[in-house]
Amino acid sequence: MGLLKICVMYALRDLNNHKVRAFLTILGIMVGIATMVELTMVGSSMEAKIEMELTELVGSAIIVRDPNGEPIPIYTAQVLSGIPGTTSVMPLVIDYCTINGRFGVILGVQADKVEEYATIIEGRNIKNDNEGVMDIDSGKRLGVSLGDEVEITSQTSPVAQRIKIVGFVEQGAMTRGFVAGGAPVCVVTIAKAQNILEMRGYVNTLLVKVGDVEHVRIVEEYIKRVYPFVEIITQEDILKSVNKILGTIRGILLALGAISLVVAGLGTMNTVMMVIREKTREIGIIKAIGGERRHVIAIFLTETLIIGIAGGGIGIAAGYWIGRYLLREFIPTLMGIELPIVFSANIAIQGMAIAIGVTIVASIVPLWRGANIRPIEALRYE
Repeated sequence: MGLLKICVMYALRDLNNHKVRAFLTILGIMVGIATMVELTMVGSSMEAKIEMELTELVGSAIIVRDPNGEPIPIYTAQVLSGIPGTTSVMPLVIDYCTINGRFGVILGVQADKVEEYATIIEGRNIKNDNEGVMDIDSGKRLGVSLGDEVEITSQTSPVAQRIKIVGFVEQGAMTRGFVAGGAPVCVVTIAKAQNILEMRGYVNTLLVKVGDVEHVRIVEEYIKRVYPFVEIITQEDILKSVNKILGTIRGILLALGAISLVVAGLGTMNTVMMVIREKTREIGIIKAIGGERRHVIAIFLTETLIIGIAGGGIGIAAGYWIGRYLLREFIPTLMGIELPIVFSANIAIQGMAIAIGVTIVASIVPLWRGANIRPIEALRYE
């Protein structure tokens, strides 16, 4: 009979004889792996959501603005539109304001360009300077319905300007790409935004659309030669900054998951120590009939591996369903943000590898001690 078969039969028999202890050990590993999997899913989903919205908003475009936040003459858009490789230049006015007494953001665009960057799903597009649109989430936050009026004020223009909401656009993209923290956004005409912010003849952001992604760097260099004082931001630049933030968040999430794994590892170590103590006489018999150190290690390591694989498999499944619930129900309800469900084979492989690794590391010390017990001492053990 092969050594592996003997090890597996011995391990299964021992686990069957100590069901409660085996269940609790597997449960500890399962909780740790489930925590790691669900947190990894949330982190990956956040990254995918941000990249998707940036691609939808920016894509092969270049954002041009003054590094000090100073206004840029609106005629600059016409100059940049003549650069070879550009398909269009969209002037924007973006600034913080107060909407119905709440902190928010005003976004001024050319009325005929709204539907190029966001799909209107209810109502219609802006037709004059007294009308505006919002994304669905902003409308819910402010309690605004189609046809309602909102009051907008700014630091430069404290007198309230009344804007009639004539349409709602899909959440994300145009209105969310520039805003952190989920502040309500109201989209108005460029002329109205300039009036509210007292920026007549000026804008503070230019969105330069490039026909081919491969030409982005060429257009960027051309803009720098023409306007060396401006700040140029591409999708790649934004993603680098976002990934730094996400890296920090992911590190915090993994640290929280690591706490559960440490607890699981200590539980596994305690289980192996108890098994070794209970099986001391059996270890002595094995060594007395010619068994070697590696045979003892193989027998008891098989038991811990079975525990690790079982805990890892159940933990991955539990983590997936918990993560799915968080992404579909909990986070949208709590934060009003819809995230895609991201679960790949790499997450499952990583979870299983961690589960097996934790059980092996936690078993090394007690297994080594058990394997080095002298046969005569082991046979005397009561």
